[in-house]
Amino acid sequence: HKNIQEELEVKAAKDPLTRLYNRRGFLQLAQKEIKKAHTLKHSVTLILIDLDDFKYINDNFGHPIGDIVLSKIAKVFQRSLRSVDIICRYGGDEFAVLIPEANAISAEKAIQRIQKTLEDNTLPNIGSHPIQFSAGIATYDSKGDTLSIELDTLIKWADEALYHAKRAGKNGICIFNKNETAH
Repeated sequence: HKNIQEELEVKAAKDPLTRLYNRRGFLQLAQKEIKKAHTLKHSVTLILIDLDDFKYINDNFGHPIGDIVLSKIAKVFQRSLRSVDIICRYGGDEFAVLIPEANAISAEKAIQRIQKTLEDNTLPNIGSHPIQFSAGIATYDSKGDTLSIELDTLIKWADEALYHAKRAGKNGICIFNKNETAH
């Protein structure tokens, strides 16, 4: 019974298509990581990613091809990020990544590498349509912030930055700065 229960808990926390964490599993792990960052005086960075024009792929090539694209993108994320980073399929064509002990600049560099990897590798069955995404980055640095932060706040900040990146055009990255507007 214990093995079955453990297997069900793992399945409940994972997205069956991409095998990444689903939103539920991600939020549980991210909350623990933020508390840990505050206790140990580390930084933690959250990245929200939204695929650009993914509807075009589903509409023109079909949902089964869209599913293949999502799975391939998930594999690129897994190969490109560290094993301690928490990667999740946040929703339909949205992903979230929590990067412990990283600042916004190092997170931006990691995301730029992923963008370059996707640019350099065409995915099957979608012709020459580029796979691009926009990303919003928010960092909590317990050394610079005297108060603990809630996960909801970090998500809100990353979402604001993502929204700004989307408005600025496709294939963009924006870093949230709580002292200024997102840039």
